Amino acid sequence: MITVDQMPGRLLPWSDDRGRPCYLVGGGQGRVSQLADATERKQLAYAEELLDVAEEVIGSGEYEAEDLDDLGGCLVFALRNVHRVARSRGQRLEAYLVRELAAAADPEEAEEEEKDPRLADAE
Repeated sequence: MITVDQMPGRLLPWSDDRGRPCYLVGGGQGRVSQLADATERKQLAYAEELLDVAEEVIGSGEYEAEDLDDLGGCLVFALRNVHRVARSRGQRLEAYLVRELAAAADPEEAEEEEKDPRLADAE
């Protein structure tokens, strides 16, 4: 059986002022979780728009070295964000799958776990 203490914290889509990752431990329904969801959506949308810009710039063949430097910096920034989102979602998916396998093995214990709202964040 997986307990709340064994649940990984949610990797948030931002870091602290020293560049260290931030994590959220809790039920996943609060304001910070909603802010994280909105931030992830914005980061993914920015990366998608940037891909279109990169295709347009490179496809045109009309660019200066400075343009490529700027574009490269933006692409690195966007890729870091997308990678963090993927890691966060992968961790939560893994926790969800572990719970589902435990539920299949012992349905009575799974019913007890479902009563704890802090476990909902992994879904």
